[in-house]
Amino acid sequence: LLEHLPVLGPDQRQAAGERWLAAKAPDLDDVARASLLKDALELMALPILAPLFGPKARAECPIAGTVTLQNGETRMVSGQIDRLFMDQGRIILADFKTSALPPKSVDEVPEKTMLQMALYAELLRKTAPEATISCLVIYSASQRVFEIERATLAKALGAIASGTSLDGDSRHS
Repeated sequence: LLEHLPVLGPDQRQAAGERWLAAKAPDLDDVARASLLKDALELMALPILAPLFGPKARAECPIAGTVTLQNGETRMVSGQIDRLFMDQGRIILADFKTSALPPKSVDEVPEKTMLQMALYAELLRKTAPEATISCLVIYSASQRVFEIERATLAKALGAIASGTSLDGDSRHS
């Protein structure tokens, strides 16, 4: 829903979402489909997320390149950004999570997610060095939105340089 509905005007999203869910999730009952649609529409209506669902945003954006870590080591990175907004010196990248039990604070966001966001932000920084980059981790079921601070992203890159893998394991163990 979050991939398909944003291209429509807000007044068209309810009916389109109902049609999409009926076609793509016919085994869900009406209550479950209505709940999913309600959650998606409420999330899209959050003011902090408005740029991510506007006309200058993209869904499921592939990203690939090389990141140079603080220790001089280079890492190949490839992945997919759930939602990406780029305009006039501002970049917002968002990773959506469906967990029914989201973290209570940004400090509890899983390390793997932090590492992923740090690598993606670093790649985007290479393409737009003057841009302000915001990294959001969004728990859709609870509408919790965490912005990852630049210092936290730098710390995650430092963890990679010191041997932490994207699986949270140490390469040196």
